Amino acid sequence: MPFGFFRKGVLMTRDLVPTEPTVQELKFYAPGVGPLLSMHTDGPGGRAALISFTNGR
Repeated sequence: MPFGFFRKGVLMTRDLVPTEPTVQELKFYAPGVGPLLSMHTDGPGGRAALISFTNGR
């Protein structure tokens, strides 16, 4: 499967911080892989992305 390509089933969550209303974190998960990407949309923060995956089968 090419890098960054998933046919279906990717789940996105949005985490909100009550004490910092302008900060949101988006997280993306793929079935059979796990976390793909985590990024802040507002405020200070960064980005963490999966860069390698080896299927354990």
